[in-house]
Amino acid sequence: MGFWSDKRVLITGGNGFIGSWLTEKVIGQGAKATLLIRKESPVGISSIEAVAGKAKLVHGDLRDAQLMEKICEGQDIILHLAAVTQVLYSIKNPQETVEVDINGTLNILEAMRKKNDDAFLVFTSTDKVYGEPKYLPIDEEHPLSAKSPYDASKLAADRLVYSYYVTYGLKESTSRCSNIIGGRDSNILRAIPSFVYFLMQKRRPVIRTGGKNLRDYLYVDDAVRAIMLLAEKSDKSKGRVFNFGTGKPTSVLELAKKVAAEFGPGLEPIIQGKVVPGEIDKQYLTSKLAEKELGWKPAMPLEDGVRRTVEWYRKNPQWTDVIRRSSSYYGYDIEAIYK
Repeated sequence: MGFWSDKRVLITGGNGFIGSWLTEKVIGQGAKATLLIRKESPVGISSIEAVAGKAKLVHGDLRDAQLMEKICEGQDIILHLAAVTQVLYSIKNPQETVEVDINGTLNILEAMRKKNDDAFLVFTSTDKVYGEPKYLPIDEEHPLSAKSPYDASKLAADRLVYSYYVTYGLKESTSRCSNIIGGRDSNILRAIPSFVYFLMQKRRPVIRTGGKNLRDYLYVDDAVRAIMLLAEKSDKSKGRVFNFGTGKPTSVLELAKKVAAEFGPGLEPIIQGKVVPGEIDKQYLTSKLAEKELGWKPAMPLEDGVRRTVEWYRKNPQWTDVIRRSSSYYGYDIEAIYK
């Protein structure tokens, strides 16, 4: 029997981009999963159709404190991924972003403190809490900053989780992953979903910025493995933060060219050169601590990760409809954004 066999696991945002892959993995290893899914989620259960029948689905909201108490009680592990993750949406809706990302996380922590202080929490933070880097690559000791309401809300939730470990002894660990790529991403403002969206229509991919921004692209399987390791090795991860990335910077233009190459010649990226609010110029991580303490290393080279991602979207062409539906839900006019 493996670590996850018969473990009672709550996954918030279990139908999201990363959450759906995580859900499949823990259920595949024998976990008894409960998934918190936002009632009005534009993705619905389309991302977890293969395993939805094997999990308990709870349609609700992180802001419902009573519901959080109910679903946290009796869990062995809580994997907290749910958040407002759309940066442009967060800029237009800062109050909702704070209520969901910070107060929602507080509700999870309070539910654990009152109803289940034996559970282990893995909180998925982000590399965006570091803001513009003071040095590169970024390690876990780098100062924390924030450029957008999304960044700030994740930073606050990140530190709130740690405060409950220090103050109340709640068992937790926090992941800070770099930019994650893979299938099932419905966020049109992220690089690969937007590139694929246009390329599958035989249109050139569009880069809103000048294309020179440097990022660290991590394949979703490596991110899922990282999150699971924090729970599996809780003796080493408890009360600590870990970076997970490749440590290899890639420009947005380079990434666009790699994705376009999977669709054949004649599809060179269009560079708009816009100034995008909250955009960070250069950001990539070092994961030496995770390698030393957890034995984690990224296994997927970028070229293979891009190829697998494109293959997934090609095999699932209906996902362009999910992207459209999700964009409409968040008030985005795709053609206007990339005009």
